[in-house]
Amino acid sequence: MQKAKTWLRSRIPAIARRDAIIQRQREQIDRLTRKVESRSAQIKALDRRLRQEQAQAQETRERLLRSTGRPSFRREVLSLRNAQRIVRTVDAEYLTPFSQIPHKLRNYHLAASHGVRTPEVLAVWSSVEEIDLTAMPGEFVLKADGGAGGVSVFLLRRASSGVFESLDGSQRLTLAQIKARFVELGPRRARPPFFAEEVLDVHASAGAIPEDVKIYTAYGEVLQVMLRRVGTHRDPASIRYRYLTEDREDLGQADRFRTMDHDLPVPQGFDDMTGIARHLSRAAGVPFCRVDLYDTPGEPTLGEITRAPGGDHFYSRRHDRQMGAAVVAAQIRLEQDLVRGRPSGALFGTIAQPDPYGAVTLPPEISNPRDWPVHTIPCGRWC
Repeated sequence: MQKAKTWLRSRIPAIARRDAIIQRQREQIDRLTRKVESRSAQIKALDRRLRQEQAQAQETRERLLRSTGRPSFRREVLSLRNAQRIVRTVDAEYLTPFSQIPHKLRNYHLAASHGVRTPEVLAVWSSVEEIDLTAMPGEFVLKADGGAGGVSVFLLRRASSGVFESLDGSQRLTLAQIKARFVELGPRRARPPFFAEEVLDVHASAGAIPEDVKIYTAYGEVLQVMLRRVGTHRDPASIRYRYLTEDREDLGQADRFRTMDHDLPVPQGFDDMTGIARHLSRAAGVPFCRVDLYDTPGEPTLGEITRAPGGDHFYSRRHDRQMGAAVVAAQIRLEQDLVRGRPSGALFGTIAQPDPYGAVTLPPEISNPRDWPVHTIPCGRWC
C-alpha cells in the first residue's frame, strides 16, 4: 500500500511539488535549528564570560578598597599604564629610560652591549614604503620598532610568489596587505623603523610560534617567572599558565582567574634567564620592567623589555602585596643609587655594538633613538 501511495505521488505533479516543498522546508528547519543551537551555545559562553568579568571587576573594587593603604602590584601596574599615556607629552625628547624602553632595537642594542644574545636582525627600513622582503629567507619575523601587544609583529613564511603565510597557518598576506596593516595601525601602534629578524628555535615550544618566558623584575630582583602555553591561536581560553619564583618554587594559583598547568616544563636555561633578567633590569634604569626571554639552544635570547605589562594581574592577596612592596622598594634602591653616583637612564655595557638606527631616517616629528645619549659603563657596581 505504501509503495502504491509513493507511486501515485510521483505521478501526480501537484502532490510531487508539495512533497518537494515540504522536504525543502524540513531541511531549512533543520538548518535553522542547528543555527539556533549554535547561537545558544555562543550566548551561554558569552554569558559565562560576562559573569566572570563582572566577578573580576567586583574583586578589583573590593581589593582596591581593602588595599588603599598597603602595597599592591596591580595598583603599581595601573600607575605605570597611566604614566605611559602621559609621558608622550611630558617627555617629548625621550630623555627618560621609561620613554626609551618601548623601542625594540634600542633594547637589542642595550642587551647585546652586555653580552646578551639577541635575534639576528636581517634588515631595517626607515618607512613602510621602503619595506622589501625579496631577500628574506623562507621564514622570518617582521616588526615595527614600537608597538605593544604584538599587533605590529608578523611571523611569516613564503607561501608562493608574492604571498606570505603566518607561521601558524592562520593568514595569507601579500606585501601590500602587510604594509596596509602597518599604515592602518599608525605611528602610535606601529612606530618606525621597521625590521626583519630571524625565527628562533626554542626548546619545548608547543607550536609554530616560539613561546617566551616572561620574567617580572624590580631593579635587580626577580619577582616571578611566568610560563604559558597557547592551545589554540587567538583563543585566550586555551592558554595555560604556571608561575615560579626565582628558586623554581611553584607559586600555585598565583592568578585567581587564569588556568594553571603545573606540569609546564621549567626552561632548560632557567637559571641563565633569571640572571640575565636581573642584570638587564638594573641596566634599564627603571624600578620595574618585565624581561621576556626565549629558551634557545646554547644560551637564552632576548625577546623584549616591557615597562607596563598588559593583562588584569588578579594575583592572590599575599602575592599582590609582596610584589607591590618589592616594586616600591626598588624605586627607593634606584633613587639611592642615583644619589650615590649612578648615571641616570639606561646603562650600556662595554661590548661594542653597531647602532641599529645608524642608517635610519625618520620624520622630524619622530625622535630617532640614534640621537639619544648612550652611557657606557663597565658592569659591576651599577648592573
